Amino acid sequence: MDGAERARRFLEHVREGEYFRLADGRVIKNLRELAILLDTLSEDLFRQHVSEVKNDFADWIEQSIGDAELAARLRLSTDYNHFREAVHDRISELEAELLAEKMQEDLGGKHEHEEREADLNSVVDDAERLLEEELRALEQELSMREETPSEGEASRTLPPSVTSHSLSSSPPPAQPAGVEAVPQHEPSDQRQDGGVMLPPPQADCEKQFYWTDFLIGLAAGVLVGVLTAFLYTLLTSGGP
Repeated sequence: MDGAERARRFLEHVREGEYFRLADGRVIKNLRELAILLDTLSEDLFRQHVSEVKNDFADWIEQSIGDAELAARLRLSTDYNHFREAVHDRISELEAELLAEKMQEDLGGKHEHEEREADLNSVVDDAERLLEEELRALEQELSMREETPSEGEASRTLPPSVTSHSLSSSPPPAQPAGVEAVPQHEPSDQRQDGGVMLPPPQADCEKQFYWTDFLIGLAAGVLVGVLTAFLYTLLTSGGP
């Protein structure tokens, strides 16, 4: 039995059949009630229970409460003031042991709370780190895609020697004598007005898709971090 548990046992009520009954009929159930009684107890009533041949209070404290140490102190003298001071001092000692236990529990709870807070901060830091890594990867991918021309942009880039004028004004090859000329059809990549028909602009659409992917990744990373921190707080919110 440790000090706090012993103190708690010595200060609590004794069993109902072991109450101390004074000569005047009053009943005492624990040490605190005895200390209060001794502050107002008359000398005559005190002597009915404490004398050179008997010590009813010491016997009750040793047998019913179980505090042999206090009982031994009370048997050292039959003086009323010594008796009263001994009981008060013993109660102060026992309460100090309970207070020390309470302070130790509070300190342990504080340390446990600090550990939980540190774990939560670690989870948040990990989520932020993962989010930063995801953002850097998305930025690198976006930069690489912007530097590399897409297929649509490559098909729209024509050599300097090939212009709409050269395509539209080049004369058809001469036909041999006696051979009927075959009607020339405009190539599929030319418009009727002689201009070059270019593919639809795709780069702008692709950039728009890149930014959409980037924003979706950013939102997903932030959401994962916030949900992780919230769930961890919810699971450990039992308090110290």
